[in-house]
Amino acid sequence: MEKISVAVRFRPPKYSAHAEVDSSYFSEGGAGLSREWRIDDTRISLLHRAVPVPGTSFAFDHVFDQTATNARIYGLLVRSLIRAAVDGFNGTAFAYGQTSSGKTFTMNGSCADPGIIPLAVRDIFDTAAEAADREFLIRVSYMEIYNEEINDLLTLGSEKLPIHESLERGVYVSGLQEEIVNNAEQVLELLQLGEENRHFGETNMNVRSSRSHTIFRMVY
Repeated sequence: MEKISVAVRFRPPKYSAHAEVDSSYFSEGGAGLSREWRIDDTRISLLHRAVPVPGTSFAFDHVFDQTATNARIYGLLVRSLIRAAVDGFNGTAFAYGQTSSGKTFTMNGSCADPGIIPLAVRDIFDTAAEAADREFLIRVSYMEIYNEEINDLLTLGSEKLPIHESLERGVYVSGLQEEIVNNAEQVLELLQLGEENRHFGETNMNVRSSRSHTIFRMVY
């Protein structure tokens, strides 16, 4: 049975990093502006001078304010996908947002607050170890879509890879390398390698902005 859960996360305003901020309100664009988002449980509403703007109230499965940690988001949204994957179901965690909205932090995190990907990687190996009656061959791949072209982030020189479809494999990227992995540390090293091979550039909102979409895939 397919199930899609949609969540929105607010990042802390940069101008208020050292100030007390009501986590139910988030200004749009910075300090001094009169437009702000209000959080009501799982609904957000845009206000203009404290008055709701018609047609700008939206409901989600989850809404996370600036106090939410990556671990909390992972526990609510992704952990169940890992359990299902061990039982043979496909699962995807997808982050979408504009430049500097916090996608990379949510997915990769930091040493103090690991993101969804490192948390999922460790959970996958822990879950597989608990299934004593089965053996798993775990493979990983890491690709980017840059200027409408697919590049393999684990192998330099593997660029402009074609997409194919077959009855046996479904839709797949031809020539994309898959690495067999035995532990979480090995996967995290491959992720670091892939990050170093990505396309980055400076924008008006971010000095080091990822200029591509990436897909990290683990196969049991």
